[in-house]
Amino acid sequence: MSDKRKLLSRQNSRALRSDSAAANLLSAVEKEKLALLQIYSKALLPDSVAEHQLPTPHLPHEEITADQAEYVKRNYCCELERALAEKQHALNLCQQELETIRRKCRNLTDERDALNWQVEYDRSYLQEIKTSRSWFIARCLHYIFGFLRFNTTIAKEAKNDLDTLLLRESQSHSIIRGKVAVILHYLICGAGNLVKTLPTAEGTSDSGLQTVVYQSSYQDDESFDLSRAEAKLITFYLPQFHTFPENDKWWGKGFTEWTNTRKAQPRFPGHYQPRTPHVDIGYYDLADVNTLKRQVELAKAHGITAFCMYYYWFDGKKLMEKPLEMFLAHPEIDFKFCLCWANENWTRTWDGQASSVLIQQNYSDENDVNFIADLKRYLKDPRYLRCNGRPVILVYHAKILPDPERTFQTWRQWCRKNGVGEIQIWSCRTFIKDDEYRKPLQADREVEFPPHMVSSLEMFHPSKFEAYEEDGFYYDYSKIIRDVKDQTTMADRSPYPMYRCTMLGWDNSCRRATGYSVWQYFSLQSYHFWLRRAIEYTRKHFIEQERFVFINAWNEWAEGTYLEPDERYGYASINTTTRALCNLPVQPEYEVLQPHTGKITSPGKILIHFHCFYPELADEFIAYFNHMPFPYDCVITTTSRNHKKKIEIALKQQPLTQCSKTKVMVVDNHGRDVAPFFASCSKIIGDYDFVGHFHTKRSLSVTWGDEWRHYLLDNMLGSSGQITAVFRRFQRDAKLGIYFPPPYPAMRNYINWEKNRERCEELLKRLSLSVDLPAQPVFPVGQMFWARTKAVGRLFSDAGISRSSFEREANQQTNTLAHAIERIWSYVAEGSGYSTLMAHAPIQRKTIKPDPCRRLALYVHYSADNTVSECDLYMLRELKTTADIVFINNGRLKKEAIRKLLPITEKILERENKGYDFAAWHDALSKLSLSEYDELILLNNSIAGPFIPFANIFDRMRESLADFWGMTEFPETRNPRREEAKSLPGGIIPRHLQSYFLVFRKRAFESSAFLDFWADVSVAATLPEVVAKYETQLSGILEKAGLKSDVYLKSSGALQNIDIIDPSWNALYCRPLDFVVLGFPFLKKNICYYLEQPEINETIHQISLLTGYPSNLLNITHKTR
Repeated sequence: MSDKRKLLSRQNSRALRSDSAAANLLSAVEKEKLALLQIYSKALLPDSVAEHQLPTPHLPHEEITADQAEYVKRNYCCELERALAEKQHALNLCQQELETIRRKCRNLTDERDALNWQVEYDRSYLQEIKTSRSWFIARCLHYIFGFLRFNTTIAKEAKNDLDTLLLRESQSHSIIRGKVAVILHYLICGAGNLVKTLPTAEGTSDSGLQTVVYQSSYQDDESFDLSRAEAKLITFYLPQFHTFPENDKWWGKGFTEWTNTRKAQPRFPGHYQPRTPHVDIGYYDLADVNTLKRQVELAKAHGITAFCMYYYWFDGKKLMEKPLEMFLAHPEIDFKFCLCWANENWTRTWDGQASSVLIQQNYSDENDVNFIADLKRYLKDPRYLRCNGRPVILVYHAKILPDPERTFQTWRQWCRKNGVGEIQIWSCRTFIKDDEYRKPLQADREVEFPPHMVSSLEMFHPSKFEAYEEDGFYYDYSKIIRDVKDQTTMADRSPYPMYRCTMLGWDNSCRRATGYSVWQYFSLQSYHFWLRRAIEYTRKHFIEQERFVFINAWNEWAEGTYLEPDERYGYASINTTTRALCNLPVQPEYEVLQPHTGKITSPGKILIHFHCFYPELADEFIAYFNHMPFPYDCVITTTSRNHKKKIEIALKQQPLTQCSKTKVMVVDNHGRDVAPFFASCSKIIGDYDFVGHFHTKRSLSVTWGDEWRHYLLDNMLGSSGQITAVFRRFQRDAKLGIYFPPPYPAMRNYINWEKNRERCEELLKRLSLSVDLPAQPVFPVGQMFWARTKAVGRLFSDAGISRSSFEREANQQTNTLAHAIERIWSYVAEGSGYSTLMAHAPIQRKTIKPDPCRRLALYVHYSADNTVSECDLYMLRELKTTADIVFINNGRLKKEAIRKLLPITEKILERENKGYDFAAWHDALSKLSLSEYDELILLNNSIAGPFIPFANIFDRMRESLADFWGMTEFPETRNPRREEAKSLPGGIIPRHLQSYFLVFRKRAFESSAFLDFWADVSVAATLPEVVAKYETQLSGILEKAGLKSDVYLKSSGALQNIDIIDPSWNALYCRPLDFVVLGFPFLKKNICYYLEQPEINETIHQISLLTGYPSNLLNITHKTR
């Protein structure tokens, strides 16, 4: 400050010498400056600024007048104030930055504390597990198993663990324990050394070979949305399923490929032979055009683009041409095809007589021309397969042509001159040496042809499979899969791209008496993986119009590789093919029964056992039983005469329409529903073909017991169509023994053996059934099912179970005979040679007329491109049937979007994109009157749907006494690591209704609590802030004001509680199908951040199968947060 004052003094002296009036004014300037300094330095600025960074007034050197001095003073004061304001602004910015840093520090501290808490919790939980007796027993068994199987990895693991334990014991004060420890140490070391010297046990090599040589399971025909197909699939097609003179001459009258297939016999235990076509196709005849039409229909439904038909041409003579000629003669068969010239000699190799040539393949220049001329009419057909506009010709074995380049050049020139145009020639990669990767100049592409030349082969000795005769070759299918996984196949090593091809489980043992080949260890999982890799390779190396993938084959029944359905596994192979094509998981988590609207023949005699412990539910069950489309007998058990009388009254008021014979019995109240089942049905169950078991399940210990019961009954008895679908599946799968729905999703954490495994093993031993029980049981959770009596009947007749076998009722939670029997049904069926099906029936709901309630829906919408998607328009059109709609857009909509919205909405409000949905609802509520409405709906476009009509949704909640309700609730959760919890006291998220869909009745939206809440809503900067300040608080505020709440899906809180540790867990996003199968009508679009693409695709696919919702509206792509 002193330097500036000296400068100011010198300037003042000059001014005083020129004019005394100016000196007075300058003195006033100095006073003004000091006054301002005092004000600003005390009120605004830190000392450092006040002392050193203020501007000095600029005074001219010449003499000035009083007016000039006044002007200088004013300018200086303005400059001083401006400088001080700038410094204050800079200071404010620094203070804001400091506060931001402090807030981040607090958040990091909270997160550190939360992580420390999590670590301590996990450490204590892990220690509790490791010190438990069950862990000790499990580890001992693990080590014993390892030594018995001579597994070196487990042996080393055991040695390391025991070394630590024995070292501690050897230093024990107990002499005996110490000596024992030392002895055990040497024994373990010796055993470990012994294991190292022994060879690996057969079947447990590092390759991880499966114990099942052909692994599949029965599937019905599945429907798919093919808009997500990622390539064009072409299947090789064998036309030898019709008679022709040459075959009659060579092999006997009436010979077709079915002749070989029918006579097949197993060559080793577990060998999948013979292969029998499914009843849907039978032993078809390709001379019938309807057969071809059915094949095309099936292929198109599963995403097959074309058939590549083998073309047998010998010096102008054609064999097996009838299907191709028939195809050409019927242009209404709308399907692509191409031809593969099978250019080898026709020999008797099928029965092992390779030396006998039946028809010779002769090559000449003349035949080159005759062959391509013969093809012209096929190549000109508009259905013929083209690549970039050019018809494609495949050659099976190009290497045996005398001069492939000359032959192909002849074909190309002839086609150019004769109106065909340019062609593409693709050579199958057959009988080629491993190292021949040079691209052949004469062919446009090479096509893989497994099992030829895909990867190096790995063979087994027939004795490994206990072959009846050592007269065949056994190869490892899983070796191919390992090479595909490691990208070490011949195609992967090739310097140029080729078209990939996959195959199913090759097995030509039905064609050859000796010298046959079988590829072992096929599985649907392996095939799906192989095909997915082939599709991914093709997407990487070819442009979209050239993305072809081949499959060997459509119908090679005598070689064991076919997509057509067979009797044992149904449509499993072709379903798996389409799943790979559409990037779906190999198998659905929830299988969906195919709906069947037509009638089927009666499946046989049906018995229903119904245990009615709660007679007040009798009417509900009678309504379900009256959906039965078949005659049945019914045995009803209950626990008192009074209950029996109530049930009989209910039956008189509402008779069982299809029931031929009804019997109501009183039984003792013990053994839950199981003891009455055995007491009433053991003597008569053998008289029936099927049995259904049902009971009045209430589950009073949870809030969602009624939902659980309805879930089970809706799937098994929900409609006549659903029941027909169940019994149709029994008819189509002769080995299906028992059907029940998948476990109720909220029960996922309780699906285990508990303390019942030993009793189940004892029961199986008593029945002389050899079944290995898995680590996690598969059973009808809730104990309702349909079963084939031959599959479960032995449990009634041979297990020695009587009424006295069951414990008296004491509200036991586990470890009773009833709990054990609940878990054993599937394994009794398995031991009797039958399978288990867990599946959902498609949701079929009656359409309900909208009620007269006046509703107003405030729909908040945001899209980055300022449009409205077809998915959102579908939602709005459905909502329009039950409510007036005010559309609130966060941003400016395009004109086209507004045009689409006008017929649907009452009003369109556009606002700045701030504050997310709560700020948008706040703005709308401040502008609208609700006086004429009975209910207010708040929703946003974070959801897709509805999957059931809105009228049904509101009808379900009509009888609720709540003042407001939501679709799902989030339970109270303490997890400071969750984003929305970081700003909440103690990191605790209160129980609340989730805000994407809320309904308020008049008492709620006219309450002062509701109005005050919305009056206090302001613009929040982040989504977690919106959730923490508003979504998590709204329910509690209204409930504290005396308003009652309810939730549409009462088990939603239990679904969220499945994982309370993971901070990113949100059941709605992580397990959306759990909600859909429970009748939940919406899907959160942001599953894209939680699920991988196959899981997203599967979710959309299942929604389509279960609900009929148009899946093309759900265009959801995986994203990374």
